[in-house]
Amino acid sequence: MFHEYSLLRYLLNTTLDQVRLVVDGIDPEAEVQGRVKAPDSAYTKARRMDLNPWLIPDLLGVRVIVRNEDQCYAVLGSMHAEFVRIESAFRDYIAAPKANGYRSLHTALRTSVGQPVELQVRTRTMHACAEHGTAAHHAYKLESAAVAVAAVCHGVL
Repeated sequence: MFHEYSLLRYLLNTTLDQVRLVVDGIDPEAEVQGRVKAPDSAYTKARRMDLNPWLIPDLLGVRVIVRNEDQCYAVLGSMHAEFVRIESAFRDYIAAPKANGYRSLHTALRTSVGQPVELQVRTRTMHACAEHGTAAHHAYKLESAAVAVAAVCHGVL
């Protein structure tokens, strides 16, 4: 298991390097983050989807945080040109936000060795709303603390 996880970390780091090269041409101040899904979560999801754990679409995840919406779409287009796109995985939550205010672009790509990677692209404000506002998984627990962030996310302040 450790060897497999190390291989995934290596593949993620290689993918992050490729993403940074592309993103730097669009927004040199962009933040590029990555993660490998925890092994227990990967196996649980794989069983639920009846897939090999190596083939779940979000085993590797990359997030790009840019300054504005135009850059979100520019990054998305560049990623689709650089990597093989998984057609069925595209979601535009910027044009059509979720009911809780969540906004982001989601797509899935294949690395140079065919490994699926989930990609999220959003602005800094969208990221703050997703992580700390009403779109955050834990927001209902911190309702009073999330009110100010929610106001920003929904354009009240």
